[in-house]
Amino acid sequence: MNKNNIKLGLFVISGLILMMAVFFYIGSGSGIFTSKFELRAKFKNSNGLREGSNVLFSGMQAGSVKSVKLSERDDIEVIMLIDKDIAKHIDNSAKASIGTEGIIGNAVVNILPYGKPGRPVQEKEYLTADTKPGVDEILNTLSASNNNIHDISKSLKNTVHKIDSSQILKLINDKAFAENLKLSILKIRQSTENIENLSSTAEAIITSTRQGKGATGLLLANKDFESQLKQTFNNVNAASNNLNTVSNELITVGKNLQTFSKNIENGKGPVNALITDTVLTKNINNSLYNIEKGTEGFNQNMEALKHNFLFRGYFRKQEKKKRETEKQNLQR
Repeated sequence: MNKNNIKLGLFVISGLILMMAVFFYIGSGSGIFTSKFELRAKFKNSNGLREGSNVLFSGMQAGSVKSVKLSERDDIEVIMLIDKDIAKHIDNSAKASIGTEGIIGNAVVNILPYGKPGRPVQEKEYLTADTKPGVDEILNTLSASNNNIHDISKSLKNTVHKIDSSQILKLINDKAFAENLKLSILKIRQSTENIENLSSTAEAIITSTRQGKGATGLLLANKDFESQLKQTFNNVNAASNNLNTVSNELITVGKNLQTFSKNIENGKGPVNALITDTVLTKNINNSLYNIEKGTEGFNQNMEALKHNFLFRGYFRKQEKKKRETEKQNLQR
């Protein structure tokens, strides 16, 4: 009887020791028997967070949620109990956010370092809340995106159907159209190359002209040509003046001859004396000689102008008009 009591007592004591060990193990895992450090945070939405939910610091188990309640400003105030060994690693720049364990797991509080390290947090200090979209918001966003994709696919389907039934597809499948398009593109390319060659040639001509090369450049860059051109215009002006002088002299001589002829017809004046006067005869001969020389000089100047490249085109046009006029007169 005594042995049975001893065995029973040993069994009960062993059970109590085992139970205490289990409780201690569970309590150490949940932080029941460890010293706590209280931190707080305010959120706009609890997202299913409740008392006893886990608190993670950088993904590690750091404590649990003590309470979740409404504050005076309709914010959700969350009081957390953090292990002191972990709390000393949390600074005041850290941010708290409400997340989930996995995709559709229980709600948890995540505490993450943010920005530059600050001072260590103090007891009952409020952490900055980092609001992140919850599962409902993500699902709503996905639903809206799905609707947009549906609308886009529907519009794309209609567009493809229109293209399939339009003339554009027929043109694309038409071999003759493809060949004509190739030829058109080839001609455009050839025209572009010709324009580029023409541009290069024009640029080379302009460069040569500026450098005084070639006939055009020589004419533009040669200062002697400029003086010769001025001299030519001066000669033309001189010839014109000589022509006016000769014309005036001819008019005067004509008037004198007319008067002289009238005097002879009327028998007036010393006709015999004039006829026999050698001095007058000599003057008349000199006048006729000067008229002949002036006419010859004018003809030479006109002939030189005909061969000058500046007036050559003009005289050719005059000769052409003259021949056309004679031809018309002959036809009449």
